[in-house]
Parts: sequence; C-alpha cells; structure tokens
Amino acid sequence: MFRTLIDRIDHSPRLAAYLKNVSSGLSTQRGLPTLIAIGLVALSLLVHIVLAFTPTNALVAIIAYVLLHAAILIGLLGVLLAEPIGRG
Repeated sequence: MFRTLIDRIDHSPRLAAYLKNVSSGLSTQRGLPTLIAIGLVALSLLVHIVLAFTPTNALVAIIAYVLLHAAILIGLLGVLLAEPIGRG
C-alpha cells in the first residue's frame, strides 16, 4: 500500500533534520526574520515610490508586490516561530 504524500512528509528524516537546524539557528537569532521583513518592506516602499513617479512598467509593479508579500510572509513566520522556538 502506498503512503500518502502527507505521511511521507511527516516521517521524512531529511525534513526533520532541516527543521531542527533551522530551529537551533533561529533560537539564537529570534528577531532575524522580522528584521528581514522590515528591510523588504522598506525596499518595497522604495520600488512603489519609483513606480508611482515613472511610466507604468509591469515588471516593476510585479517586483514591488512580490517584495511586499514576501516581507509580510517572512514577518508573520518570524512572529509565529519566535514563541515556540523559545530562548536560545
């Protein structure tokens, strides 16, 4: 019988080792994802300002929105991981 994809992910030793390494690394630098998110938001703001004062370019608009959404996701991930990881 084939295991489902979720079972394979859940029992993956490589994924468990990766998460353990990320957890131990972030436990000493809990604010790092939030700082990265703040930097990406600032960069996204600059790109949006350039976008507002130049003729519309679809690529610049895509970059601005991708930066903003990546910053939001990284910031939320940092906030969510800060509590379970605990102090380093």
